[in-house]
Amino acid sequence: MRGDPNAENSSPWRVVGTLPNDPQRLEQLNQDPTLAQKASYGHETIDQLIEEEKPDIFVGIEDYWAFSGFTKKPWWNKINCMIWTTLDSIPIFSEAAQEAKNVKYFYSWASFGAAELNKLGHHHVGHLRGSISDQEFYKLDDERINPIKSKFNLQDSFIIGFVFRNQLRKTIPSLLDALNILNTKKPNNNIKVLLHTNWKEGWDIKALMSERSIPDHQILTTYVCPKCKDYSINPFVGHDVNCPSCGTEKSVNTVSIVDGVFDYQLNEIYNIMDMYAHPFTSGGQEIPIQEAMLTETPSACTNYSCGVDFCNEESGGIPLSWAEFVEFPTRFKKASTDPLSIVEAIEKVMGWSPEKYSQIGKKSRKYILDNYSTEVIGSKVEEIFDNMPDINYNFNFNKVKMNPLYAPPDNVDDSTFIKLLYGNILKTEVTDTDEGYLHWMQRLQTDLKRPDVFNYFKSVATTHNNEVEQKTFEFESILDKDDEGRRIAIVLKNEPSACLISSYFFKDVSKQYPDHNIYLFSEVPPNLLMGNRFIHKILPLYPCIKDIEFLEGGPNNKRFFNVAYMPHLEPSLLKNYAHNDLDESSLCIK
Repeated sequence: MRGDPNAENSSPWRVVGTLPNDPQRLEQLNQDPTLAQKASYGHETIDQLIEEEKPDIFVGIEDYWAFSGFTKKPWWNKINCMIWTTLDSIPIFSEAAQEAKNVKYFYSWASFGAAELNKLGHHHVGHLRGSISDQEFYKLDDERINPIKSKFNLQDSFIIGFVFRNQLRKTIPSLLDALNILNTKKPNNNIKVLLHTNWKEGWDIKALMSERSIPDHQILTTYVCPKCKDYSINPFVGHDVNCPSCGTEKSVNTVSIVDGVFDYQLNEIYNIMDMYAHPFTSGGQEIPIQEAMLTETPSACTNYSCGVDFCNEESGGIPLSWAEFVEFPTRFKKASTDPLSIVEAIEKVMGWSPEKYSQIGKKSRKYILDNYSTEVIGSKVEEIFDNMPDINYNFNFNKVKMNPLYAPPDNVDDSTFIKLLYGNILKTEVTDTDEGYLHWMQRLQTDLKRPDVFNYFKSVATTHNNEVEQKTFEFESILDKDDEGRRIAIVLKNEPSACLISSYFFKDVSKQYPDHNIYLFSEVPPNLLMGNRFIHKILPLYPCIKDIEFLEGGPNNKRFFNVAYMPHLEPSLLKNYAHNDLDESSLCIK
């Protein structure tokens, strides 16, 4: 979240949260999956950040849909704008194909994506690989690996590894089908498959094994204890297992994006493998393939999408053939990896001599170092930046207002109704596959009527427009110029009688800060307190005054007042007592 010190101090660069710190706005976002997803990628705060930081260069590094609508922003191409993105399927994501002409510096992580956009006439689109550090992943000698294999009783096994997030696009069924074929050809083989992934999400791996009659001992996985950080390689034995290393009860689970292994441990796991296989439907770069190659582990991957960059002659990678299928409802062309191709790759590697095995491993590592290392990619990025022109932009732009007054027609179906609300009220476009669209379609069919949905969109637009108006309002213009550093703010939201009673303490505040001017922000009629001689200026309670941080200053706000009193706020909040360490107390405690 924007303004969160834990997030913003977590790296050597300045990090700013993507979510707004307005509770009302967050509540609205959480009611619409499309708006919430866009907010998580910066749509709510990017304009403010650009205006505050005044950058020379904007670089967007994400899936292209994360930047949907950015090319229409007032600052776009007024500064140097670069998109460095993942394009993984045919046809290329529609907005990327349509808007590529408006992205002066457009780069695809995979050669596949750049080539497809070039075919569409966007010849300026280039191929710039994502970088990977070579410091963490490298080949370990046998003296290091043999004890680890012995620890997990793997010294006599041929290990085929797959490191992945358990998503449907990672085609575990193809890999298990290949193992089933090998088991039929040679029932008593020594092959084991190590699935370094989480077994609670995605594919039901146990069910897939059962359907293919694959014995438990042939499928291994990685367990990790978040308490002691020790890991183990063994067949799946369930979830919430007691840790054999530190004794913590029910702490051990398969690795996940929350609790995983350290890089040095993952390097050990890659080195345990005799071969790495990565069957998938499509992908932007698939980092585990490069990590495996850096450890000189022979690797095979699906020869589609970004996979074409890792199974060519130069890389030493083994191509896995595939059949095309069309994904519903996106209509993207995806790859279904041929199990027989995986079988051929496994038998090929098993048949190599030690010399051939070592030669291919070294070849693959060199390919990654030459094409993906941080030094190589970093120098290319530097060259791109150095060749960008100087900018001359005043960063004075106003955010586009939404239209809460739009009235949708009655004679349209639910699908058209929702799209009209997005397009005409929120000024954003959605497709039939967007989560927000699907969410509201489902709600209309279950628990909501059209007026309910319309009122939600109207409230979102109204809140947005209020924020735009607040942004254009220069708060400092209502303050005197000659008392900066000598101002006290008092904010009263109570009913008139309560405000009148509170004014009794203005004399005490004035006594404590004799050289300061007291500014009163209140919702009550000004004439009620006009005669109070301790008040320097009575002002309306502007919508922008939501918390003490706005008045007293903070990580993202200028300090307008040394001390601000807002008695209506939650008294337990520490920031309501901080007051820049400049407050005075009239209480004398002995």
